[in-house]
Amino acid sequence: MPQSEERKRVAILIFQGVQIIDYTAPWEVFGQAGFEVFTVAETKQPITTSMGMSVNPQYTLDDHPRPEVVVLPGGEVPSHNSKPQIIAWIQQQARQAEVVLSVCNGAYFLAKAGLLDGLEATTFASLIPGLQAAAPKARVVSNKRYVDNGKIITSAGLSSGIDASLHVVEKLRGKGRAQMAAINLEYNWDREGKFVRAALADKHMRAIIDFLRGFSPKVLSHEGGTDSWTTQWSMHSDLSANAMLSSLNEHLAASAKWSRLSANQTNGALQSTWKFSDNEGKNWHGTASVQSMTEEKNKLWVSVEISREGKSASAQRQ
Repeated sequence: MPQSEERKRVAILIFQGVQIIDYTAPWEVFGQAGFEVFTVAETKQPITTSMGMSVNPQYTLDDHPRPEVVVLPGGEVPSHNSKPQIIAWIQQQARQAEVVLSVCNGAYFLAKAGLLDGLEATTFASLIPGLQAAAPKARVVSNKRYVDNGKIITSAGLSSGIDASLHVVEKLRGKGRAQMAAINLEYNWDREGKFVRAALADKHMRAIIDFLRGFSPKVLSHEGGTDSWTTQWSMHSDLSANAMLSSLNEHLAASAKWSRLSANQTNGALQSTWKFSDNEGKNWHGTASVQSMTEEKNKLWVSVEISREGKSASAQRQ
């Protein structure tokens, strides 16, 4: 760090149920880049993060140094974003700081504080519709890993906070400093942020995945891209392959809102084929397959494969 360069300060808000990677990943990035990083909480009493880590906050909302960067991580945000003292603190820091960065559903803090109005924003993939409802004057997007509005920056879920933090380092200290931090972290930084979780095609299979979770399945594979996806499971069930496919068909029609095209049998597996349209009006095709696994009684193999019209699931996996 040049002798004349003052260390910029980063305040990270932590709270009961904070998501570990949402605050520790930015800490690591900013620390590697030479920033002074500290935690802020309502009190200095130990907090318990998601998954049980115990953390001692360094400062309270009232006694911390003035930061140039404020990080709002995700986690149990709904339990805290209705607290007037936290929202008032966020609003005050936003007036003074150079950058306010949210990670994951930390964006809901910004929505509650009215700091997303008129801006573009993003959050954890499955929470995007909820953020749009919480911030109706914002434009919530699902095709970006992070969104920079100048002072207010929002990132998608979890590891997206690494990329967003590196972006802030580049913004405040230059590309070289951010690149050095990424190399020291042994992190393959994609400055364009091309991996966007919310854009992956498995978002169209959430109703199916939730349904099959009731059978306590083992996930054999879960892979694809933006235009196709395939998930395969094995599970124990008293249902026959035919009964399982019938149950799956009912769920696809009722909950996933797919339209059935045909039913057949291929290589010993019972299959049904489907079509549906996404929210953008793009057409998709799907195939559900169920087969009894002969090596063990009452064991089934289940597969659901989808692909956007004109795209091949197998081609995108290659």
